[in-house]
Amino acid sequence: AKSDSYMQDMLQAMQEINESSDDISSVIKIINDISFQTNLLALNAAVEAARAGAYGKGFAVVAEEVRNLAMRSQTAAKQTTDLIEGSKLRVDKGTKIAHITAETLESIVEKINKVSDIVSDIYSASSSQRKDTDILNQETVLINKVTQQNSAMSEEAAASAQQLLSQAEMFSGMVNKFKLKPRA
Repeated sequence: AKSDSYMQDMLQAMQEINESSDDISSVIKIINDISFQTNLLALNAAVEAARAGAYGKGFAVVAEEVRNLAMRSQTAAKQTTDLIEGSKLRVDKGTKIAHITAETLESIVEKINKVSDIVSDIYSASSSQRKDTDILNQETVLINKVTQQNSAMSEEAAASAQQLLSQAEMFSGMVNKFKLKPRA
């Protein structure tokens, strides 16, 4: 959002440069017109100075200098116009590049948002898996405890069975010592 604001500010500044260049071009056109009129006046003054003969020599020098100034103004105005036109072309090129850059940045932001959504989904899935893994670990611990208890109970049952077997053998031995008389 911030980069978009900067891009809009840059495009606005380029638009203002274009408008300013147009305004300067208008002023230069006025300067060209003034140069042209001054040149005509200087030529007319030179003609009048020539008619005046010796009395117009000083005025002829001034008219020639005014004409030179008019020509220099016209040359400077032409150079300035060329510079402004070149500047306008570069601003137009910069504006096009800025628009392409803005579109590219928007595309990048969209892709970053998609990646962010995917990472968020992965995080959610990982969090869910972690919870499931925690539950499985707890159940495994319970199964392990039950298995250990069963193993202990089996060992106790085996020991008890062994003891019962020993006692049964002892009772069997004792019972065999007794002989029952047959009934009459």
